[in-house]
Amino acid sequence: LLRRASFASALVFPLLAGHASAAGPGVPAVDRNTVVVGLSSDIGSVDPHIAITPDLSRAGWQLFDTLYGFDVDGNLQPRLATAYRTSADGLEYAFTLRSGVKFHNGDPFGAEDVKFSLERVLDEKTRSAWRATFVDLVDSVRVEAPDRVVLRLRHRDGAFINKLAGRLYICLLYTSPSPRDRT
Repeated sequence: LLRRASFASALVFPLLAGHASAAGPGVPAVDRNTVVVGLSSDIGSVDPHIAITPDLSRAGWQLFDTLYGFDVDGNLQPRLATAYRTSADGLEYAFTLRSGVKFHNGDPFGAEDVKFSLERVLDEKTRSAWRATFVDLVDSVRVEAPDRVVLRLRHRDGAFINKLAGRLYICLLYTSPSPRDRT
């Protein structure tokens, strides 16, 4: 697969393109297809694998999702995954992925996107803020089916799911220049 990690082209958000105009009650600030977000500082990037500012985290929660997340009481909850199974030796985590999920451009979410996201975080060239969390922990990522991905660890880690929930946003894997060209 040809992989493109160009988030400048993959993550085009109207909220970065302009400013909000004044609006009255029930009237959109710009138009119904534009998201307007007020932030206390410049987020610098919408790439969830690189920057880790508080405002980016707040924006990231609105733009991306994780396999698992936390509810308001701090309990783990399935998000993009519906379930996971741990191997007897505690080194493999097999995730079943939620069906029917689509990215902003209509492309379906699947196991290749999970693999891409984690491998991108692990890639030294990405300069991911989260690389240190996973580089000595994750041994491999294996796609078993479009809705099933297996993460193999180098050693057991009782907090692994918590680390995924807090630090691995799933991003779209582009395999062609245009989503319309995907087969």
